Amino acid sequence: MIMYMKSSLSILICGLCFILACTSKKSSEEYITGGFKGNIHWSPDTVSTVPEDAPFEISLELEQVSDSNNKSLNMKLILQNTSDDSLYLGAGAGQNIYYDFVVTRLDSMRVWNRLRYNIRGLTLATIKLETGEKKYFEDSWDYENYDGEELEKGKYLLYGFIESLDIWDKNYQEVIKEYDNVGVRADTLDIE
Repeated sequence: MIMYMKSSLSILICGLCFILACTSKKSSEEYITGGFKGNIHWSPDTVSTVPEDAPFEISLELEQVSDSNNKSLNMKLILQNTSDDSLYLGAGAGQNIYYDFVVTRLDSMRVWNRLRYNIRGLTLATIKLETGEKKYFEDSWDYENYDGEELEKGKYLLYGFIESLDIWDKNYQEVIKEYDNVGVRADTLDIE
């Protein structure tokens, strides 16, 4: 009887903890995880530029769109094969290639990133790029923080990057080179 009561109490406590975790609302200051993959170690220092000897380039294009009621920022991360050969790209072990756009304050505190609750835009597990060919990774942002509130006026930084990008042999049997969190930072965004 005592064993049954302990077991029931444990289940009840676990259930309450689950309910509290699912229904609690945190402020954007408390959210420091990196989104869908839970990249809690992300910081601006972990985004590396593309090495000069890499067979590809990554660039970032931004376009502000506004009408009388709304404004948004269209973001396009561009991956281009700059080598003389075809590139066979993937994220390893059959994983999808994840890309992200992250907005931070100047003190590096994240205020928004696309992968937080969003799994849209996952690419195929592999991409083949011919010489000079480009692959586009796109999304838009409405100048809001994690809580859906308009950002305060000020200066912010925007990063676009691919979390994991591996170059494979043409049969996808062996990884030739690995690149992690490779991307670019846009110029400072002035939000007025």
